[in-house]
Amino acid sequence: MPVAAFSFEGSLMPCDVEGWAQEWAHATKPPDGIEKDCKQPGSHWTWPMVKACAGSLCANCASSPPRQLASIQRWLEFPQGPRFIYVAGAKSSKRNNVVFPALKSVLQSSGAPDDRLQIEEIPHSGHGMDMDAPAEVRKIIAAAFGSEQEL
Repeated sequence: MPVAAFSFEGSLMPCDVEGWAQEWAHATKPPDGIEKDCKQPGSHWTWPMVKACAGSLCANCASSPPRQLASIQRWLEFPQGPRFIYVAGAKSSKRNNVVFPALKSVLQSSGAPDDRLQIEEIPHSGHGMDMDAPAEVRKIIAAAFGSEQEL
């Protein structure tokens, strides 16, 4: 059985995709910076893939209930299942103020014990927490695996 499932500011709700995903899904050309990101070494993304992903995120987040929240609830409903760890940057407070209560509501609806949901907020970090605070991200992952060693 897995130790835990992680989400690093995953797109769960409409607030996660507001202001960009719909625009990207319908754009004929990539917004500034996206083409450069697709061409990064090791990236296998193309602009058509990004467009399709953005459209899918819009649809998933707009469904009722939002598709990813429903998936998290099923995860939490699994008897004696592993934790769900949601990690977000503190600079994403506008969306965190919506997503954190939604996750807590899903936990309550699932009937799972409180310790099955772990919400971590990394100070001084935004959505790119892997770049903003890599040591904090490593610490959270290591703690989930019961290791104090730096990853």
